Amino acid sequence: MTEYWIGFGLLVALAIAFIILPLVLRRGQSTEQHEMNVQLAKARLKELESEKSEALIAESDYQAAIEETKASLVLEETKQNTKSSVGTGAIAIVSTALLGLTVWFYLQSNNIAQVAKIEDVKVNMPELGKRIVLDADNSITTQELVDFALGLRLKLQNDPEDHLAWLLLGRVLASINDLEGALNAFDKSLALKPEHTGLLMSYSQTLLLTTAEENLTKAVRLLTTLLSITDDNLNAKGLLAIANTRLGRNEAAIANWQDLASQLPADSPMQATVEQQLADLLGTGTAVAVTVNIDETLAQQLPQNGFVFVFLQNAETEMKMPAAVVKKPFSDVSQLLSGFEVVLDKKTAMLPSYDIDSLNSARLIARISADEQVDVATGELQGMKVIPILKGERSEQAIVINQELP
Repeated sequence: MTEYWIGFGLLVALAIAFIILPLVLRRGQSTEQHEMNVQLAKARLKELESEKSEALIAESDYQAAIEETKASLVLEETKQNTKSSVGTGAIAIVSTALLGLTVWFYLQSNNIAQVAKIEDVKVNMPELGKRIVLDADNSITTQELVDFALGLRLKLQNDPEDHLAWLLLGRVLASINDLEGALNAFDKSLALKPEHTGLLMSYSQTLLLTTAEENLTKAVRLLTTLLSITDDNLNAKGLLAIANTRLGRNEAAIANWQDLASQLPADSPMQATVEQQLADLLGTGTAVAVTVNIDETLAQQLPQNGFVFVFLQNAETEMKMPAAVVKKPFSDVSQLLSGFEVVLDKKTAMLPSYDIDSLNSARLIARISADEQVDVATGELQGMKVIPILKGERSEQAIVINQELP
């Protein structure tokens, strides 16, 4: 860095010596020369005027001498300007060279800063590695993780076959949310050590942070490989169940969740989650299967097309928000007269935080509307009854639409 600042100081000195001083000096010299030329011309013209008045020179010679004097002044000025232009051109060349040197020094200063940063990272790598890898220090900052990733990349430049360095790089990049970089690093490590259990787990976890189907499919492959090596890894079984569930592979997902449930301790906090996942996949959670019929006396009042709403409200409060609702369109009255069935469960909730499991007893309502609005309107047809909600069970109910709303 000292050499850089010495060079920069010399560059400033050169700029003063070759650009600023010549311009100042040349400007002063040019002004003095111009004033001298004008004075000489004026003196000559005065002499000619005196000679003419004393009849020492003819009129024609007088006029010719004036023109000659003026021409001499113009010629002298032209010479001075030419010299000035040549000097300015030389200064422009030197200025361009100095500008190039300035750019070079600027780039060098950036390179020096980068080199200094790299050297700092190399010096700090052992301490960072201890805090991040061995101590799992929660006080590690994002910048320190970025620095550690840089140090790992520098190490990998010298030893690209170090599968553990690639694994560490992937984990660090995943922790700072650089998922693309993390997946690339894990892929490098996988190519070098395809059966490393820690890698298979970390790689799968990161793949599941994405939504791409190909990534979820790859996670299933990696987790299957991991479980072929260590079949008692409950975390891997949970991840495999999640991956198959997200891929819509219900049969495989049910088998995964059931396998996990059979190995979890009874008091494990994960049991509730596993049971809920199985209930959702098997359709054995809280649900009400509703058979809807129309009172024959209202058949003539049915609209030719519209919507049927079947929903549950909390019977213990005046809250009108449905905990579960199904909207069924129809275009033929005969579709309603023959009766139909709908199922109300967690999947039909309007809000994730308010569903059928939020109820102990419910108002079961079936309403026919000419539009898509669930709000009550005069003349609409409806049926209502209060029913119990059996938590974790599927119950069956029948309801008849038998009243016209005022």
